[in-house]
Amino acid sequence: MKKLNLKQLGIFCMLLFLAFPVLSRAEVIKVRVILSNSNVRLKPEIDSMILATVPVGTELESVERIEVWFKVKLPPDEEGFEVTGYIHGSMVEVVIEKDVEDRQVIQPEKPVTQLKRPDPQVFAQTQKRLYPPKKTGTEVGLRLFGDGNYLLRQNDFDDYIKAVFDKNEVLYGENPNVTLGGEFFPMEIGYGGGAEFFLNFIPEIGIGLGVGYVQQHKQSVLSILNEDLAVDIDDTFQPKITAIPVTLSMYFGLPVGEFLRIVAFGGVGYYFGRIELFFSDFIKAIDDSYQNTLSETWSAESNTFGFHGGLNFELNINRWLSLIIGGGGRFVEWKNLSGDLAWSYEDESGKEESTQRDLSLWFGEYKTFGKWYPQISYSVDKPSGSEWRNVRNGEVALTGVFVQLGLKFKFATFSTR
Repeated sequence: MKKLNLKQLGIFCMLLFLAFPVLSRAEVIKVRVILSNSNVRLKPEIDSMILATVPVGTELESVERIEVWFKVKLPPDEEGFEVTGYIHGSMVEVVIEKDVEDRQVIQPEKPVTQLKRPDPQVFAQTQKRLYPPKKTGTEVGLRLFGDGNYLLRQNDFDDYIKAVFDKNEVLYGENPNVTLGGEFFPMEIGYGGGAEFFLNFIPEIGIGLGVGYVQQHKQSVLSILNEDLAVDIDDTFQPKITAIPVTLSMYFGLPVGEFLRIVAFGGVGYYFGRIELFFSDFIKAIDDSYQNTLSETWSAESNTFGFHGGLNFELNINRWLSLIIGGGGRFVEWKNLSGDLAWSYEDESGKEESTQRDLSLWFGEYKTFGKWYPQISYSVDKPSGSEWRNVRNGEVALTGVFVQLGLKFKFATFSTR
């Protein structure tokens, strides 16, 4: 291959140097305005502040393209202040500089409006109009929620039912002719839900008036196969607590970022309650020669006050809707209960039914085969005698913790600004 001498190399470098401006200029992009009174805006947004109005035929240098917007340089103002803004792609056509000389130059209808440095106060007012801050003030809406409950305090019903299982274990646990089955389940887990109208005076503080539903219900079955007596026995216990609380709550919120708010709450409720205990004793001969069933249901309706509190996390889905995740605790208990006892007995000869009114619920310890076991009793008067001790009015409670999931709907915000 023939080597380049110094003279040829110098000529080549000179030609490359002369061609460089042409190559560079061919890569510069300009846009030409094709619509009358086209606006150059502060941001690449259709409602952004207008910086200048440019007539048809004006050519502007584009330094960047963002989707359908061109970032262009505007002529400097009288103070020499250079401004860049954005013009929509529908208002211009792209002109490559190397082709400019071959195109017919369209004279602008009028010169570009002389720009002045924006007045800070006018600029701030314009931005406030175009990008208004979120409204603050009185906010009203509705919360809908469901919850799961876990009782921390065992009820007298649970203590009594567990004692029945323990007592039979002591009596028959070591008897090879008796087989015990079944399991005791305390009233620990329940469920509920409700709705609440809320009123936020300011974003941080509000109140809520709500109504809900809470239920605790469990069934335990004790089975006894007694070959000595040739009988098969099934005892069923079903305690149940239902309540409709009407609540008044206070809320204290703390924004965490743009979409999350942590809300602490606490309040008082009036609980319309119904307390029941169903018991069934089914006895059947092993040879099927006979069977009988004794059933009884004691029920009382009673109202009481309670307290609640907790912490929620509100995740804003949009301006009008938020997701609520949280939990808390409540303290509710009923004492001095009085209700009705409905019972029935059925065997081969027929069925007998009866109802006794206004019987109080009593709880104490009852002596059986020399040992004391928790026992309940339904009667007008307080049980007494040597076989009873530590007798008091029966108590049931919904005291415990809960987890909550719901939605918050905002109906309106009455601005105070």
